[in-house]
Amino acid sequence: KLVKEAYSRLNESVRASHILIMVEQYANPEDTLAAYKKIQNIRKKAVAGENFAELAKTYSDDPSGKINGGDLYYFSSLQMVYPFETAAYSTQKGKISEIVRTRFGYHILKVTDKKPSLGKVQVAHIMIRSSEGMIAEDTLKAYRKIQEIYSQLEKENDEAKQKTLFENLAKQFSEDYRSRERGGQLTNNGNPEFTSGTLVPPFEEKLSTTKKGEITAPFKTAFGWHIVRLIEKDAIEPFEDLQPILQQKIAKDSRAEIQQAVLIDKLKTENGFSQNKKVDDILTQMAADSAIQKANMWTVSRFETQNPKLAKDKNLFMVGTKNYTLDNFASYLEKENKLPAPEKALPFLREEYQNFVAQKIIDNEKLLLSKKYLEYRFLLQEYYDGILLFKIMEQKVWAKALADQEGLMSFYEENKENYRWQDRAKVTIYNAADQKTLSMLKDSLKLGYYAVDNFQPLKLEFDRRNVKLSDEQTKKLAPFALAAKTNPSYVFTLEAAKGIGETNEMMNNRIDAIRAFFKKEGIENVRFVAQKIGNAKVAKAIIQIKILTTNYKVLEKRFNKENALRLEITNGLFEKQAQPILSKIDFKKGDYTVEENGRMYYVIVEEIEPARVKKLEETRGVVISDYQQFLEKEWIEELRKKYEFTTDEKVMQSVLEKNAKH
Repeated sequence: KLVKEAYSRLNESVRASHILIMVEQYANPEDTLAAYKKIQNIRKKAVAGENFAELAKTYSDDPSGKINGGDLYYFSSLQMVYPFETAAYSTQKGKISEIVRTRFGYHILKVTDKKPSLGKVQVAHIMIRSSEGMIAEDTLKAYRKIQEIYSQLEKENDEAKQKTLFENLAKQFSEDYRSRERGGQLTNNGNPEFTSGTLVPPFEEKLSTTKKGEITAPFKTAFGWHIVRLIEKDAIEPFEDLQPILQQKIAKDSRAEIQQAVLIDKLKTENGFSQNKKVDDILTQMAADSAIQKANMWTVSRFETQNPKLAKDKNLFMVGTKNYTLDNFASYLEKENKLPAPEKALPFLREEYQNFVAQKIIDNEKLLLSKKYLEYRFLLQEYYDGILLFKIMEQKVWAKALADQEGLMSFYEENKENYRWQDRAKVTIYNAADQKTLSMLKDSLKLGYYAVDNFQPLKLEFDRRNVKLSDEQTKKLAPFALAAKTNPSYVFTLEAAKGIGETNEMMNNRIDAIRAFFKKEGIENVRFVAQKIGNAKVAKAIIQIKILTTNYKVLEKRFNKENALRLEITNGLFEKQAQPILSKIDFKKGDYTVEENGRMYYVIVEEIEPARVKKLEETRGVVISDYQQFLEKEWIEELRKKYEFTTDEKVMQSVLEKNAKH
């Protein structure tokens, strides 16, 4: 029944908001009643038409309610605790639910929407990272980049061509590096299919109105900006196919409490159960003994001293032929380190007593399983054999491969030709939008130094014949020195214009003063890459200082001001197959210009590292895996020599046939 109900609810998604008034698990009756009256009064306000979101912000004990007005967005079966889920599915759209009790406390819900389930979908996305805490400049850059990608996709009206373009753009620009090589296709733990509740809410909202083959406009999540393409959309599987999966999920869900109660009642009847009629009196006396609570010593001897009239009733219950006493229950409480506040002792003891009874009934059933069920007996033996094999494998193979460094090194030395780098190129790849951009890029690269946009040139004026830096001038130089200290790629150029009647020596003295200031701040003279003294005569001598950088990545920022996809730069040491564009060039030192998929690539190969054997530290994980396989094979050969064995061909054939069916 629970499985069928869960399946039925999977066909519908519910959007609801809630208000929570928290009640502790073992709250005393007064606190429980106070919480109930509070949620009751809030519900009256909600039913009367007061704004539910404002009520949630004002009263709800759920911290998120202060932010989102209690909105839980869309959910489906098995995503909320069972009583909450049932209330949501039982309440009509636009209505307020009855009061619901869960382990968190009391809730009321407002169901704001119900719609058919998303079903099963396969999706691809292009993501540009943008998150809280990013500097404004990077946030704007991400927004402009996703808009430019979307603009290119919108221009393509043919669905098949748009699909190809989407995949190419994902491979080129998506910053979800796990999905980009698949053309942006997402997977759910290796499974390409997603269902309601397995995607972040903004994804699900967009996909609910998107048709197969369509793309969404850019939208924002906590991870960044996304454009999503809906690859496939299907209804959920038939009940028969989902039944085993649902059964597993229900076993871990709060519904399991219902199943547990039914099972306990069944086992009580099957295996025999009887209980002392005065159990609740005993629990009440235990709860009243504050000294015992403080000492955490609920024992028979103390109980007999404090409650002589009940001492003879130390046997609490019997399962099958075994008695369980007050001492057993006290030991359970002590082992679990469970000690409530005095005012919560009785509800605590009543609940823990039921848990203790259930535990002992289940323990008893476990002892009987192999007698009651023949298949279970065989299965248990299989598990035992499997665990034994696992332990031996761990000792002989897995742990040994990790611990035996000498053996690992020896294995590596004997097999190192299997672990090789192919020829690798140290490259910088410039991916430009068009030929014009590429030409401008090449002109910029010839200079070797690039302007830093957030630093304007600094002009320092000097009175005639004055060669020393003033306090005001050193203050102006300080930000330049700080920037250079924090960014090793920054360098400086100096351009000087002499004052009327001044000599080159005077200008050199001023330049030396500037250099000395920077050296005092930890900036070496080597960072000054150019110096020029002009012949023009001016009223006051002027020295202009510029910050440049050797980091060509700043070119991306400059070129992408208007079009976020105009230029992308990648550099590193790559095998040919690691970067698709490398297969389009001669794999040797030099620079290459290539047109591919409507874009221009300029590839500078600085050097080729010849193919070589990988060092152990470069491939340790793979070597360990291979060493484990070697040890396993060696061990099996050893066992074959030591023990005789035969194969029952009939049984083997039946196993193969059975596996083939699955």
